[in-house]
Amino acid sequence: MFGWAMWHTLLEVAIILVPILGMFLIFQITKLKLSRIELIKIFVGLIYLLVGLTIFLSGVNKGFMPAAVALGEAIGQLSYNWILIPISLVIGACVVLAEPTVYVLVNQVRKITDGAISRRLLLSAMALGVGIAMSLSIVRILSGLSIWWFLLPGYTISLALTFFVPNIFVGIGFDSGEVVTGAMSAAFVIPFAIGVCSVIPDRNVVVDAFGIAGLITMIPPIIIQTIGLIYSNKLKKAKELEAAGQEA
Repeated sequence: MFGWAMWHTLLEVAIILVPILGMFLIFQITKLKLSRIELIKIFVGLIYLLVGLTIFLSGVNKGFMPAAVALGEAIGQLSYNWILIPISLVIGACVVLAEPTVYVLVNQVRKITDGAISRRLLLSAMALGVGIAMSLSIVRILSGLSIWWFLLPGYTISLALTFFVPNIFVGIGFDSGEVVTGAMSAAFVIPFAIGVCSVIPDRNVVVDAFGIAGLITMIPPIIIQTIGLIYSNKLKKAKELEAAGQEA
């Protein structure tokens, strides 16, 4: 069964890559004119990509997602299922640290800012943000509250911060909200919420379990922009003290 799943996934990934490859070949013939060595490197990379995505997606569909659903169902059936809230905080932080796109963003930010925004600070902020978002999603499932009670205040705060925070933190914040909802997060967080919701009485999986990605996208920008606000205030105070010292 797993072998058939891998073959089916291989065909799906190949179909996805064909238009990209076709577009590249058109530009290669008409514009790029890359050398044979460069073309060989590119096609070898595409083969790695094809194999890697096939293995990854097969593992997600046959192992990772069912495990997340089973874990959510098992914990949700406990009489003290409130423990899901702190557990979700830890799971969310761990899942985002396993997200490849997170490290791409972190390394780019560190390189562009010459280390002014450290790798540890950005990773910690995103991990905390996803953990809080998962906990809020579990609170929503357990309580039956509408998602609007979370999204409206959250995005209002996030947008309001953009007027007071340095632009670099605004951009990094909203980019971080995007990258944390990558393949690893979507493959575990949403199935986990579905598993929890399916065993809670009077809960609708479609209404209560989905929407978690919106919360995950919302919280990291708030945290990173808050860090930017603290940073800008400290910088402003330091400049004021320096100016006062020069006047004295």
